[in-house]
Amino acid sequence: MEYRYSNPIDIFGMKVNVVANYERYVEIFQRRFRELRHHTYEVLACPVCDSDQSEIAMIIHGFQYRRCNNCTHVYLRDAIRPEQLREYYTDSTVELPYSSTYSEDPEVQKIRRQSAASAKVEYISQYLSKPKGRWLDIACGNADFLAEAKAKGHEVQGIELSPTLVKVAKQMYGIEVFEGTLLDFAKSSGDEKYDVVGCIGIIDILPDLESYFRAAAKLVTKGGLIAINVPHYNSLTAAIQQAYHDQTIRFACPNVFHLFTERSLQEVLKRHGFEPIAMWFFGMDVYELINTISLESHRFRNSKARHILMNLGNEFQRVCDEKKFSDEVMIIGRIT
Repeated sequence: MEYRYSNPIDIFGMKVNVVANYERYVEIFQRRFRELRHHTYEVLACPVCDSDQSEIAMIIHGFQYRRCNNCTHVYLRDAIRPEQLREYYTDSTVELPYSSTYSEDPEVQKIRRQSAASAKVEYISQYLSKPKGRWLDIACGNADFLAEAKAKGHEVQGIELSPTLVKVAKQMYGIEVFEGTLLDFAKSSGDEKYDVVGCIGIIDILPDLESYFRAAAKLVTKGGLIAINVPHYNSLTAAIQQAYHDQTIRFACPNVFHLFTERSLQEVLKRHGFEPIAMWFFGMDVYELINTISLESHRFRNSKARHILMNLGNEFQRVCDEKKFSDEVMIIGRIT
């Protein structure tokens, strides 16, 4: 297993709209999750290893997360029902719809591609068995990751549930994206195979890991890769959100079913026919810390201390990453 740590990014440039309206965003999320609390079902066993032995990990917006005593995986016990979850991702008429998390501002998109998408494509590419391949990105959002892969000469295909983001991908990057889920795509794709199947922002929000991993594995060519980017439970952000459990708008939000540990992430790959070959720890823990303190203290919000922390964000984040306290982790697996 090869390890990599940290990824310097302009997080406050990438999240400029969120930072400017953070208090309003928190209020909207609090209201939305209060409503969704009435549309849940109870998850009785660990989605990774099927053990029914667990303990409370954290309670966020009134939703309980459990930690498996067997594989250490952290999962949402109070899961949102599929029909409400689909509406959460596709309804563009609500205040602050999910699609609004992808800004159409050209400058913000430039920062996203340079800071996040480009680095991830380069990281995955080094494990490919050939210089150019076929890439599939599941839940591709506005297709910025695919745009970066395409610019490097790869053939790309995206899948996205949000019709708004499907249109944005076409308008912004000229990339045709399949509208629907992975399971929908698998039914219509025949014997299509890909050298890389990217799950950059999807695995953590899927209640049913088993059917999605089975479908993804069938789409990977012999010797091909799966690349998964997920929230990492053993992180500074998780510790912050345990203390400020009613203020979260990212990471452990009730639309997120899974918070992986290093152990549970490797376990889920092995169970579905992939050999874990590389892990990359990086995240936005310092961003979470600054926003949380700013929300708690108006004096801090306008202080020199906040300005210093923002300027030194990447340096502080590197410490978290190197100690494996980052709130994100990417794992690459090769199909066996």
